[in-house]
Amino acid sequence: MDSTSLEDLILRPVNNHVEMGISDLSTLPDKLSGLSYYAELFETAYGDNEITLERISESMASFVESITANQSKFDLVQMELATLSGQEQYGLTLFDSKYNCRSCHTLAPTIYYGGLGSATFVNIGLDAVAKDRGAGAVSGNTADDGKFRIPNLHNIAITGPYMHDGRFTTLEQVIDHYSHGINTSPSLDPRLKDVNGNAMRMNISADEKAALIAFLNTLTDTKMITDPKFSNPFKIR
Repeated sequence: MDSTSLEDLILRPVNNHVEMGISDLSTLPDKLSGLSYYAELFETAYGDNEITLERISESMASFVESITANQSKFDLVQMELATLSGQEQYGLTLFDSKYNCRSCHTLAPTIYYGGLGSATFVNIGLDAVAKDRGAGAVSGNTADDGKFRIPNLHNIAITGPYMHDGRFTTLEQVIDHYSHGINTSPSLDPRLKDVNGNAMRMNISADEKAALIAFLNTLTDTKMITDPKFSNPFKIR
């Protein structure tokens, strides 16, 4: 079943069998009530210490919505508060023009819960035959096999491993995939096909790869990742 709000979505991992696995969400308030520090936190937030599922999801959603990535070097360049180096600028030019990466990936500052980027699902040729059907498993349509949602690239340099299954551990490996590792499949995105309909071979050079990675590093928001309010709350207490 699809979620129509962050408040609904936020509790999905709690009762997902491969994550927290609490089979009955109605038991969650009592579980939190058994931890002494939660009564004070709910009192501060709501004026009384009653713990309910609605308050749990509302509080968690409010926290997630507060996480923003909008102070990277690239963001500051857009505000004319910084400039890219020659290599970074070359990487941006390759990203925008020669390899047309921005036709899929947004570079806009993001609220983190919305940081998945585009609502579009695409097959980028990870496998000739999809090991994980992705969107196809939901829609039941084989034309959607191997399609996954396109991510926003803010903080991409520090959010590995990459791809839906974590098969790549470095950005170098990701770029190598686009350079010469794309697999042909019926649902492969047209932007990744050559004029004959086969998987594109971009043959990205070593210098281009270095420039692309230098640019991708400018998308790291060091202010956000070092902000004390997003650190371990138990250390603060």
